[in-house]
Amino acid sequence: MRKSLKWRVVLPALMALVAGVAWAIDSDNDGMDDAYESFFGLNPGNPADGPLDYDGDGLSNAQEARLWTDPFQADTDLDGWIDSVDANPLSRAVVRWGNSKFTKGDRYFYTGPAWWQ
Repeated sequence: MRKSLKWRVVLPALMALVAGVAWAIDSDNDGMDDAYESFFGLNPGNPADGPLDYDGDGLSNAQEARLWTDPFQADTDLDGWIDSVDANPLSRAVVRWGNSKFTKGDRYFYTGPAWWQ
């Protein structure tokens, strides 16, 4: 009975760990997973872009990847504080109209409060 209970706990945890590792693939081993690099238009095959700081906010691209902040925008959430000194650099959602990743015309691809609709 004890062995069965152990595997019921260990197996799902192990599967979740493997799934998490598989999701966070870093092809060029630069500290940024491929999903992040693709989303922000970086090159998942260029290991030299991890230590760079494209937006001059004091955070390397690899550090920005850990925070999921924008490597090309010094103040990702546009609150007046650059990402390296902002305690919560993703404190609010910023959606620029026409950004094809989020909008199509005047329609959102994701849900929001009822007053958005």
